[in-house]
Amino acid sequence: MMLTKIALIVVTMMMALATESWAQTSSSQATAELQMAQINQTYLASEMEAASKTLKEAQEHLTRQQELYARGLVARRTLEEAEVVVRNQELLLGLLTQQKAIADRSVRLAEENLKLAEQRDAQRAHVNVQRVTKHYGRGDWTAKDFQGLAQAFRQQFNRSLPISALGQTRTHRRLRFNHVHRMDIAVHPDDPEGQWLMDYLQQNGIPFTAFRSSVPGQATGPHIHVGLPSSRY
Repeated sequence: MMLTKIALIVVTMMMALATESWAQTSSSQATAELQMAQINQTYLASEMEAASKTLKEAQEHLTRQQELYARGLVARRTLEEAEVVVRNQELLLGLLTQQKAIADRSVRLAEENLKLAEQRDAQRAHVNVQRVTKHYGRGDWTAKDFQGLAQAFRQQFNRSLPISALGQTRTHRRLRFNHVHRMDIAVHPDDPEGQWLMDYLQQNGIPFTAFRSSVPGQATGPHIHVGLPSSRY
């Protein structure tokens, strides 16, 4: 009975995990949680099988006691004791059945969570691979290119080109990057503005580097760097 209580506690904890924290797990953690759920499911299935066998034996024993009691060969107390055993075993099997249903649901949730976690890990891996996109174009750009870009961006989005750095800045000096004749535009490469901007730069042969996240020693956050990559000095 104590083992059954422990199993119920484990299942309850796993259900809480399923509703609260599973959405944030990695595939390795999700795999471990699925294995735990499967172990608990197997244990409860084994307990149910044993309880069913014991109940059948108790029912058969009760039938024999009823026959003996009817013939006056056993006392009423002996018959009642056999009835208590059957009732207790029925209660135990009912409890195990409920716990097994919860364990089955935990396994299904863990399997679903593992699939989602694997998808998230694959997406993160793809994002990491595509964290930086480079296009060298014709290797240079001019003031005329800048004017055309600024005008086209305003016409497209009805606002000024969001320039975060034009030429050398304090940040670039601190990072020891030569940012002369280069420009940073504060848009995320995967946003509509960023997608439009990269298409425009490619079509016009303007070199750029798109950062989708911060890159230690290279970029402090997502942006599109216009011009050749900055050289160190």
